[in-house]
Amino acid sequence: MRSPPRRAGPSVAAILCALLAVTAAGSTGAVAASVPAALSFDSPTSTTTLPGTTTTSSTTSTTSTTSPTTTTTTLTPAPVASTTTSSSTTTTTLDPVALANLIQGLGSDVAEAQAVSDYLAARAAASTLGNGLALSGTADPVLVEAAAAQLRAANAQAAAQERFRQAERGIAQVALDLYVSDQPPDAGAAIIDTSADRSAFLDSILQGEEQQAKQAKQQLVQADAEASESRQQADQLVQARTAQLQAIAVQSADNAARAASTAGGGGAPVPPASLLTQESPSILGPSVLTGDELVGWYQSSGRQPNLTVPIAQLATDFESVGAAAGVRADLAFAQSVLETDYFGFPSFGQVAVTDNNFAGIGACDSCSTGLHFPDALTGVEAQMQLLHGYATTSQPFPGPVPGPITVTGCCVTWMALSGVWATNPNYGVEILTLYRSMVQWALRRRTAAARL
Repeated sequence: MRSPPRRAGPSVAAILCALLAVTAAGSTGAVAASVPAALSFDSPTSTTTLPGTTTTSSTTSTTSTTSPTTTTTTLTPAPVASTTTSSSTTTTTLDPVALANLIQGLGSDVAEAQAVSDYLAARAAASTLGNGLALSGTADPVLVEAAAAQLRAANAQAAAQERFRQAERGIAQVALDLYVSDQPPDAGAAIIDTSADRSAFLDSILQGEEQQAKQAKQQLVQADAEASESRQQADQLVQARTAQLQAIAVQSADNAARAASTAGGGGAPVPPASLLTQESPSILGPSVLTGDELVGWYQSSGRQPNLTVPIAQLATDFESVGAAAGVRADLAFAQSVLETDYFGFPSFGQVAVTDNNFAGIGACDSCSTGLHFPDALTGVEAQMQLLHGYATTSQPFPGPVPGPITVTGCCVTWMALSGVWATNPNYGVEILTLYRSMVQWALRRRTAAARL
């Protein structure tokens, strides 16, 4: 399926204008890499895991390179951040343009994945109509009609293909009966005059079979054309739905950017990187990817998990606990892939596989180990509890983490976790880059399943 044209939304245009204004004013757009004093859940040893990249642990001089057997599409992050160090301070500056490209590309991929998912749901609804069942009240009737037309065309195409194959088999059977077995077909046995020219009778039989084959071929060509047209119509409808979802996301991001720009009071300008941080995907909300898609993407990486439970069970835990906590489980899974080096738990890290700790919880620059959880499900619950607590101050989500979360409401988005959850200034960028590869993997399979 052709990807819809991606356009820069008004929010990004406003941000780039803000970049020029702030640059002219002498601002560097710096983001401080502060670390909370209490419950410092930093994970300085977990800045690896993008396929094809080389990274160094902050607690050891060992350099770790991911396995060359990885089969996923490599998405090396753009140089979004640069760090400068003076005698007393370290300043990290984000590149707003590179960050905008990442966020917009991810938003476009997510919108398209959601649109294809809507169409797959419409196909399921269209199938129920074909079985005489009532249409679900939540199904979009326009999508359902397009899906029903595609199903009808696909069924007609399959029937035409079968008729053509039968015609071809008929010709072959006549040849076998008359040439190989030297026996006429049953249909013609009663009318054969033994004194007649056997060759002439054979020719008449074959001509009849060939005529049927030609008609079947014509029907197949017409069915192929109708199926192609139905796919094009469905494709156009999905593209329109994608653009609609993108427009909604851009408007939401624009509203968030405007709110951020006036948060300081008096409409004072803020660094463009801060605006873009507000636009990145939120921590709270529904997942775009399913548990099965998380497992499929992980298996496509060629990695072997080092876990206390099967990877399928872990993905199920993420999906169920994330839904209960209101946290985006698919992005939390990407965070864990980053934190654990594809669930490999490197020996130089502060967290061991038996800790069932998938997010570097309790690990920090001055710590010797992270927190330990008795089983994988509890570890997932702890991660979701912290993410929920970081994202909001309301509706506390109970979990196994000891002590209060002193930075509640600090980080609405995944980009905002940089310098807070982990000291790595590229933390949010690396999570989003990994997540985009997951979305693109799932999108290819959803598109194939939708026959687009």
